[in-house]
Amino acid sequence: MKNLRPFLSLSLAFVWAGISAEAQITAPGPDPASPAPAQASPAQPASVPALPNLKLPVSASPANAPSAPASSTAPKGPPPPSEPAAAFAAGVAAYEKGDFSTARDDFLSAARTATSPALEINLGDSYYETAEFGPAILHYLRALALDPRNPAARANLDLARQVANVTAPAPTRLERLATSLSVTQWTWLATVFGWVALFLFFLPRLYRWQGATPWLLLAASVVIAGTAITALAGWHLHAKDGVVLQADSPLKFSPTAHSQSVGLAQAGDVATLVERNGEYYLVVSADGHRGWIAAGSYQPVWQ
Repeated sequence: MKNLRPFLSLSLAFVWAGISAEAQITAPGPDPASPAPAQASPAQPASVPALPNLKLPVSASPANAPSAPASSTAPKGPPPPSEPAAAFAAGVAAYEKGDFSTARDDFLSAARTATSPALEINLGDSYYETAEFGPAILHYLRALALDPRNPAARANLDLARQVANVTAPAPTRLERLATSLSVTQWTWLATVFGWVALFLFFLPRLYRWQGATPWLLLAASVVIAGTAITALAGWHLHAKDGVVLQADSPLKFSPTAHSQSVGLAQAGDVATLVERNGEYYLVVSADGHRGWIAAGSYQPVWQ
């Protein structure tokens, strides 16, 4: 039994890590004050291409709207039980009327308690319709953090980046592996197949099982558990990503208002968080620029 204690401790640690990581994004808290759109005045719905995968239906679409694949259009559904139903319903009503600013505020109110992929997509759609592409990209990325295979979040993220003229950072092999499943799914795979591997290592010796089958199953379990652990390491690195919310956000030499600017970041750019100092984040942009950005102009995907 003593031989099982280290593995039991490690398994519990994996489960706790998965729950803690998932909890970081299930209650993101209120967004900072809405950043100013990149354009001089808020865009009308017809000024940007219509979203191909709306979580909420729109009464009218622009004439140049791209056609949506029927299989990827997500239907409107009721809010999860943990979301304030009144705020969610008000957001749905406002969105269907074309009052996207009010819908955004209502969905943000619902998200203060808990969030979900559907709610994050609705937030992204609301920001997109008001031409606030930085926050829209942020919420689509949050939806994908909760549900990496969500087709509506993926399609709308790609369109928002296209309209905002933002290039997505090329994912590494580790990131592609990690984002193929959620943190919770990888955690359960690591835990379950870790236990299976442990039992398959000891039981054939205790019961003197013959044949190669137990050892083949042991090898398969070790491979699956090892892959899951590697993916969790990828999620750990991926959790440091954040999104620039405002256009032409200065990257400063030091975390002060009067510090010299060393570069500019654009709305929707993904930057890696290094540390926080007061009202500034130290980030590294996708093109390698390093600097301090104001907290109101940047927000981590994982809170």
